[in-house]
Amino acid sequence: MAAPPTSEEARQQAQAAKAVKAAAERAAAAAPLTSEEALQQAQADGLTLRVAKNKTGYFGVNLAPPGLSKPYYAQVTRGGKSVHLGMFVTAEEAALCLARSPEGKAAAAKGAPLTSEEALQQAEAEGLTLRTSKDGSYFCVHLYKPGMYKARVTRSRKTMNLGSFPTAEEAALCVARYVHRAAR
Repeated sequence: MAAPPTSEEARQQAQAAKAVKAAAERAAAAAPLTSEEALQQAQADGLTLRVAKNKTGYFGVNLAPPGLSKPYYAQVTRGGKSVHLGMFVTAEEAALCLARSPEGKAAAAKGAPLTSEEALQQAEAEGLTLRTSKDGSYFCVHLYKPGMYKARVTRSRKTMNLGSFPTAEEAALCVARYVHRAAR
């Protein structure tokens, strides 16, 4: 069970919630942006619209049921709960709203995912070994769906998801880092 947030964490969470709510209200009140305008605004603000292999083309952007005037919506996960950021005319506008959220800014700060080769080089640089199973797959790495791997470990009979990654090697690097930290 997670510890309750400190007063500073609670204050930061409240600020983030207010900022997202204000952004959603501004987006609802403002005239919708065209795809080109949203892309220009993202560039002007120095924001990254995270591309994804889904129907909308953007991470955190989904298609609403057919027939709505604003067919796209943006959502993030905050504190383990799904938070709706708003409805939008274009996928780019929804992605821009998401990029402006604290979660979007944090994801952009993490940078681009590692390629298989980069993950292997990083493991070597950190002195970590990416363990393989008897079948040649990486230890504690599971194919979640095509092009997406999950890193999961079991500790004290509880399964912990460490994250989802675009390559098996990056997931294995996450597992190796977790095992290394746990061994200290």
